[in-house]
Amino acid sequence: MKFFLFVISFFLFVNCSNNKNELIKSTKNKKEDNETKTNNKILSIYEFSDNIKIDSTIIKLKNFKNFRKSIESIFILNFSGIDTFLDDAISQCNELLESNLPSKINNPQFVSRLKVVKTKILICKYNSLANQDSLLQKSIHDLNYYYNAFLKMTENLILSDDLNENRISNLNSNSKIRFE
Repeated sequence: MKFFLFVISFFLFVNCSNNKNELIKSTKNKKEDNETKTNNKILSIYEFSDNIKIDSTIIKLKNFKNFRKSIESIFILNFSGIDTFLDDAISQCNELLESNLPSKINNPQFVSRLKVVKTKILICKYNSLANQDSLLQKSIHDLNYYYNAFLKMTENLILSDDLNENRISNLNSNSKIRFE
């Protein structure tokens, strides 16, 4: 009788411990699935307007295209394999900073905004190494915000000559003083 009770209690103990491990694994998997769903929310990325000047200026810069690809790939990844993409983004940013830029965007404003984006990438890299997913998610959202501001500013720099010409022509048509 004691042997029979011992066997039954051992059998129940083993089954309960297996169920407990399965329950723990299933809750971990559910948490990871939820984190992946929230991390994979596609962040909005600024698109350049259709303009010949923008296209001609950007086409000349192979480094700029590579930089955009590396940054934009960060926004669609989950956090488990993001380290290599952050390293690539840092190297592409360095190459863009060291490259010869066209005269329209070769100014301190462009370079300083690019350095801000690089700083945000470095913050993302630090948070990914520290395994702090909530901070990494926040830093990726910050990176997205500053990257979009960088793209808007780049477009404004390229189109600034057109804007200045339009303003001068409007002033010329509305006043007696001529700006030339």
